Amino acid sequence: MQNRLAFHVSNQRRTNRDSRSAGATRADPMTAPRQRLHQFLVGIIFFTLAALSPKAPTAQSLDYKVSIGDLLRIAVSDRQEISGEYRVGLAGNVALPLIGRVSAAGLRPSELESAIVGKAEEVLRLIEPLVVVEVLEYQPLYVLGDVNNPGKYPYTSRIKVLQAIALAGGRRQLEPGQGGRSVTDLIIRLTEAQRDAGVLSLQYTAARGRAARLRAERDDLETIGFPDDILRGDKDQRIADLIAVERGIFNSRRQALSDMTDIQARLIEQFDAEVTALHAQSAATSQALALLDEEISLVGNLQAKGLAPKTQLLEIKRSRFLASIEQRDIEVAVTGVQRAITETRISIAEERNRVMDEVLLSLEETNLEVSELHARLTAALEIVRQVREAVAVFRPDLVEDVVTSITVLRDQGAGLETLEADESTEVLPGDVVRVERMTGVEAWPAIPVEAPPENTHSDGSEAREQNTANRGVGDNAKPPLE
Repeated sequence: MQNRLAFHVSNQRRTNRDSRSAGATRADPMTAPRQRLHQFLVGIIFFTLAALSPKAPTAQSLDYKVSIGDLLRIAVSDRQEISGEYRVGLAGNVALPLIGRVSAAGLRPSELESAIVGKAEEVLRLIEPLVVVEVLEYQPLYVLGDVNNPGKYPYTSRIKVLQAIALAGGRRQLEPGQGGRSVTDLIIRLTEAQRDAGVLSLQYTAARGRAARLRAERDDLETIGFPDDILRGDKDQRIADLIAVERGIFNSRRQALSDMTDIQARLIEQFDAEVTALHAQSAATSQALALLDEEISLVGNLQAKGLAPKTQLLEIKRSRFLASIEQRDIEVAVTGVQRAITETRISIAEERNRVMDEVLLSLEETNLEVSELHARLTAALEIVRQVREAVAVFRPDLVEDVVTSITVLRDQGAGLETLEADESTEVLPGDVVRVERMTGVEAWPAIPVEAPPENTHSDGSEAREQNTANRGVGDNAKPPLE
């Protein structure tokens, strides 16, 4: 890491020195040495911290590219408020304080460092900032099939299939003539597996129902579009209760927002009526001022001829002065009411945007929960399938000539691909290792599990950015949607 950091800092210094060569002659002659000394000391501190900190798997040794869900440690020199640990969101971004969102998924750590350096220089006007990116947690790997403890396991660097199987407790051992377990034990295990899968299935359904309600709120729909399989399951009282709860939350939140909007709309109508009345009063006052001006001119002429007393002209001028004060008071009142109208419209827009931000954040968290529960339910149903097979085909003659088949499901960018593997195959973050025992009969098909519902802006980040960009105030201010 030290070699890579030194090379990165050297390149950054050379680039910034070339870009500022025209103005360097005008700088303070002591500025450059001080900056170099400061950067040297910062570099020593960073190298010391890197040496003393717990060692995570070396992403560079894997030529690793950052993926969604990775936990990164990002350090920026002179900016402790930016340095910290960040999780890569479903949109592939990391959100850094002061700097904003930086695209991370698909980049090597060194490439992400360069991207953060560029962003820091552009947004914060930092000069040659030192940035260090470490991958603390990778996407987990999944080991399924004929192992003792199938499930999700944290990824460690350079792990092989054999080590992944060991993490899952090794292969299930079958003894000739018995199959490793008694029928009674298998039946007990099947009951427990089905119970666990049932609990996960209900949690998965609840999370998907909540996501459907949040999408309806986000899109300002009048009803919730629940997935068909949830609606078909409403004969189950538990699912029917889940549907009723989500509909109740949806209707109450929609009604509360509608009531608030109606109250503020009526308030604006009252303000508008007051402005109209003030304008009418102002017009009348202006007309009175015009008449007084004519009367002053007329009486002035008469007074010049000795036909009108001086006190009469003074009284008319006094009346005009009072009318002009009244006119200014009306104008001030109009300005105050118009300001109140603007503030009310701003409050309407802010409340709508606040509600939308809450919905988008909740949708992001719920979609993450749906993905997590989907993976857990898949593993649980696989356990049910395997134990069910063992109970159904439990005969000693099928234990002979056992062959283990190993496959790896890997996301190659265009979807999951199934790869043939052996114990020496290297496993990458996010891989699914499937171990199957072939007993002279073809493998039984896996129980299908519906994938999480696809959703544009599934993590909500892009939608929140669009929501922020669309914020504004006006007569027709509406909640900004995607």
